[in-house]
Amino acid sequence: MAKKVLKPNNTHRQCRYCCVVEDEFLSIKGEPIMGECIYSRSRFLLNEKIECEEFKN
Repeated sequence: MAKKVLKPNNTHRQCRYCCVVEDEFLSIKGEPIMGECIYSRSRFLLNEKIECEEFKN
């Protein structure tokens, strides 16, 4: 039987460990769209879906 894979519902913007990079990439409205996690130091889009330890039950 196939294992059902659940898609995450949370974004990087909702995680308290993700910091917004305010001085580089901006949207048309002038809002920051990039961020980085304090644990991985990799850059990502703030609207990406994530599977963070903070949101696991």
